[in-house]
Amino acid sequence: MSNPSRKTTCRSGHTLIELMTAVLIIGIISATAIPFYMSSVRRSNDQTQKIRLMLVRDAIEQYVAENDRQLPPANSELEFKKVIESYLGTEFPSVLVGSRSARQAFDPAGVAIDDKSPVQVDSSPLKGWKYDPATGHFLINLPDKTALDPNVGYWQW
Repeated sequence: MSNPSRKTTCRSGHTLIELMTAVLIIGIISATAIPFYMSSVRRSNDQTQKIRLMLVRDAIEQYVAENDRQLPPANSELEFKKVIESYLGTEFPSVLVGSRSARQAFDPAGVAIDDKSPVQVDSSPLKGWKYDPATGHFLINLPDKTALDPNVGYWQW
């Protein structure tokens, strides 16, 4: 016989301790996985950017080969892009790295380019792409270090 004075309770659901433990475990997993994921995304963007840079440089070389060793004109961004797009077979690529304002910017001004630092004329902000029509150098003109190699800046590629 059962004792009528004793109440039996049916346990349903989870205790607060169990829920907090589950949230803690998910937090620890997220804290370790998210930085790794973000690092992978940055490295992937860098690799894509390196390929885009090579494609534009190849298009410049192809232009030079087909136009009696003359470099593409750079009187304006639009003129340069129009000429190079015909050799790329697609629209001119944007820069994936750097600040949003610098990604789309292009500086066709004919100033000297070296691999020691990005080029900045006056106090104007650095631009994503830099082309020197006097030498044919084409590079990413941003001061940041790459995710692929933190000892190398984007302008050094």
